[in-house]
Amino acid sequence: MDPLLAPTTIVTAAAAGGQTGVVDPSAVAAAPAAVRAVAAFCLVAVVGGLLRWRAADVVDRAQATWTDSVLASLAYGLSTHAVLVFAGVYLANKFSTYRLFGGASGDAGLAFAVVLVGVAAALGFTVVGSTVADLAVGATATQGLLAGAAGAAALAAAPLSVGAVVWFGVVSLGIGGAVREWVHASVDAEPVAESSS
Repeated sequence: MDPLLAPTTIVTAAAAGGQTGVVDPSAVAAAPAAVRAVAAFCLVAVVGGLLRWRAADVVDRAQATWTDSVLASLAYGLSTHAVLVFAGVYLANKFSTYRLFGGASGDAGLAFAVVLVGVAAALGFTVVGSTVADLAVGATATQGLLAGAAGAAALAAAPLSVGAVVWFGVVSLGIGGAVREWVHASVDAEPVAESSS
């Protein structure tokens, strides 16, 4: 579990009527810095490693695109975070009206949002860590992944208010380039398809 998800979890828990069994935001915020750091390192190392293993082309494209326009990548990444938070709040609200799982249906929407934000965080730190390590010392993909995980751990150990802001900035940079490329690829693909017919 991503230790810096407290702001997202608080928003979605509030939207779900304050009832959540997935994450207690105060427990995340009150966790010792070392526990948050280990959790962040493990999140990025495991999920980032899985992304490197199963979707290396996605990571490589994201790595190549975020440096093209850093401010645009940051804007697209922040927008992606907003969409993920909205989706979590929406799903938690919608699912909380159903009593399919004995009153815990709202937790399914919250859990979905937490998983998405965790994967986005792992991708963002993997991309930024790999790029910075590659530019600094010509590191391999594994060394870049570990650099990203170490960066996530350092931010998780920082005071929560500062660490969370920088955390979301780094993740936004890492995922923003890929999101920008995806959005513009769908727009650019339409004229090509129309001109070929």
